[in-house]
Amino acid sequence: MPAETEHSDPRGAVAPAERRDKRDIAQGAASPSRRRRRKARTAGADTARPSPSAQPATAEPPRREYRVTTVEPPERQPLSMHVRLYPTRLKAWATGALCDLHGREHAGQLQWCDDESKRTGRMLLGFRDLNQAGTGEFAQRIKRSAMIDHNRARKAHAATCERLKARAERAERDDARTRAELEERLSRALERAAKELAEAVAELERERTSRTRRKARGARRRYEHTRRALARVKAGEYPARKPPKPLPEFKLPVLRAETRLLPHAECQSPRRARHWDGWIHLEGTAQGRGNHPGERIYLPFKRHKALNRALALPGAELAKSAEVFFKNGKLYGGLTVWVPVPKQQAGRGVLGVDVGARNAVASSDGYLGRDLRPVMKLEQRRLSAQQRAGARHSKDVTYQRQVLNIEARKLVRRARRSGLSLALEDPKRLVRWKRHAARWLGRRVQLLAALGGVPLHLVEPAYSSKECRRCGSRETVRAKQYFRCEAPRCGHTEHADLHAARNMRSRVRRALRAAHAPGAKTVPVMARHPAASAQAREPSGAGLMVR
Repeated sequence: MPAETEHSDPRGAVAPAERRDKRDIAQGAASPSRRRRRKARTAGADTARPSPSAQPATAEPPRREYRVTTVEPPERQPLSMHVRLYPTRLKAWATGALCDLHGREHAGQLQWCDDESKRTGRMLLGFRDLNQAGTGEFAQRIKRSAMIDHNRARKAHAATCERLKARAERAERDDARTRAELEERLSRALERAAKELAEAVAELERERTSRTRRKARGARRRYEHTRRALARVKAGEYPARKPPKPLPEFKLPVLRAETRLLPHAECQSPRRARHWDGWIHLEGTAQGRGNHPGERIYLPFKRHKALNRALALPGAELAKSAEVFFKNGKLYGGLTVWVPVPKQQAGRGVLGVDVGARNAVASSDGYLGRDLRPVMKLEQRRLSAQQRAGARHSKDVTYQRQVLNIEARKLVRRARRSGLSLALEDPKRLVRWKRHAARWLGRRVQLLAALGGVPLHLVEPAYSSKECRRCGSRETVRAKQYFRCEAPRCGHTEHADLHAARNMRSRVRRALRAAHAPGAKTVPVMARHPAASAQAREPSGAGLMVR
C-alpha cells in the first residue's frame, strides 16, 4: 500500500493528502478546495512575514532634533509678597481717596505724554521734558511714572509693528516663490495639453467617430482650463491670499485690575508700636501748606508664614520700595524680598516632567500626580455660583494653581535630593489649551529650582506625546492613558503621560550628549532667567498692562 503524500507547512504543520480529503468528503467534512484555500492563505501570510530573527537588520530612522534651552538663574531672585494692611478708618478713607486721585492723574499725564510726543515727534527722554514747576512730590511721582510707562508702551508697540512687518515680508516672499513654482508647473502642463489637443484634432480629422470627438472635447477642455489657470497665476489672482492685517494702533496703557493703586510707598521697620511687624509709608503725603505741615500716612502690616520663610533664607533682605492697592474691598501691600541664588548643583541625571489634566504631573521616574479634572470642575462650579450671585471677588491662587504649586515643590525637592536636573516643556511653544497649567507650573518650578540650586532645561514639546521614544516613529496610537507604537519592528506600549515625560528626558540627554561630544560645534541654548532682567532694578510698582 503506497504511503500517503504529505505537504510540509512553513510553520511545521502537516497538510492532509488528497486521499484523506476524499475520505473527509465522504464523512461530510468541509470541501478540500475551501480547506486548501484557507491553508494557502495562512502559509502565504507566514511566508510574507518571517520571524524577527530571520529579518535583515535595517537602520533605524534618524532622530529628529528639538530645541533644548538651559535656564541660567540670576544672582538674586525677587520674591513678590502680598500682606494685609490694618489702617484706621480715617487712614483707610484717605488712602482710598489718594488711590482714586492717582488713577485720574496718571491717566491724564499719560494722555499729556502722548500728545507731547506726537507734537515733538519723539519720546520724552528725561525728566527735563516734564514741567514740574509748582507741583508737589505726589504729583511729581505721578508724572515720572506716567512718562516711564508711556515710553515702555511706545517701545513695545514699535517692536510689535516691526515683528508684524517682518512677518508680512516673509509671507510675500513665500507667496512669490510659490507663485513662480506654480507658474512653471502650469507652463509645462499647458505645453502637454497643447500637444495632446493637436494629436486629438489630427486623429479626429483622420477618423470622425464618437470616441475621437470625446477625446478632442476633453483635450480642448483641459487646454482651456490650464490656460485660464496660468493667466490667473500671472495676473496675481491665484493662489488667493488674505490681505495682511493693518498694523495695530498705539493705545495708551491702563492700570491693571486693581485700579485703586498707589505704587509710591516705602516699607519701614517698626519703631514705637512693637505689636506690628512693619509699616508702609505713603510717599509724597507729608507736604502741607501754610501753617499746616501735613500728615504722614503710615499703614501697619503683619508678616505671614510665607514672608517669614522667605526672610529666613540666607542673605534675604526686604526691599524698601512697596505698593498699596485695594482688592475685594480690602487694603493690601505689595512687598519684594531679594534672595541670593545658590550655586547650581552638578546634575547626575535628568528628570523629565509632563503636565496634563488626567495627571497634573508625570515624571520620568514613574511618579503620577493628582487628577486635575475634579479640581477643574470644582473651580468651574465655584465661578459659576459667584457669577449667578453677582459677586465680583477674584482669587490670586485658585484650587488648580494650589495643586500645581504642591506638585512643583515635590518635583524640585525630589530632584534636589537625587542630584538630578529638571526637563520641562517650554511654555512658549505649547498649544493654547495646555498653557494655563504648564505656564504656571513652569513659572513655579523655575523659581523653586533657582532657589534650590537645581539645573533646569526647557524642551520643545512638539510630538512629545506622539513620537515613540524607542524607535522615533510617529505611527503611534494614544487613547487616554494608553500609548502604543505601531511601527513594524517596535510595538512599544507604555502609560501615555509617563511616555511623554521620558521623551522629554531623552531629548535633554541627547542634546547634552551632543554638546559634550569631542569636536561638537553645537551647545544647548542658554537663556536668562525671567528675573535676571529685573535684578539690576527693584520693582517700580507701576503695575501697568498694555491693552
